[in-house]
Amino acid sequence: MKKTLFLVCLALLIPSISYANDDSAAKINLVKQVYQEARNPERLSSDILKKYADPSFKKALNVADRAEEGCFDADPIWNSQDPDYQEKVRVSALSNGKVRALLSGRHVDYSVSCSNGTCKISDVGGWKKVLLQCR
Repeated sequence: MKKTLFLVCLALLIPSISYANDDSAAKINLVKQVYQEARNPERLSSDILKKYADPSFKKALNVADRAEEGCFDADPIWNSQDPDYQEKVRVSALSNGKVRALLSGRHVDYSVSCSNGTCKISDVGGWKKVLLQCR
């Protein structure tokens, strides 16, 4: 009886584990796409982020665009004032659900949420709170 109960529980658990892995893969692919587009130095990071942002993060980016003084002291995608657009980037899922882009000696953590097969960025490195306070 215990063995049967264990197997039933295991059978119910496996689809949720596989769903979580699919979610992680989608989040990782989204962040990889951001870096693929960010390799073009003519593209603004804020435009790339807006393309993949959820409504609340897009609002924060728009507030920053309207601010009189610059809100970014570094490029949020590269976490650098002078990005190397060809720098190697390794992207992985963290246990807290975030996605980390690992660069040379620094990292950028992305908050990404997925729903119905679509993933959106809800924050990059904690910038959303800062951007909403820009004036």
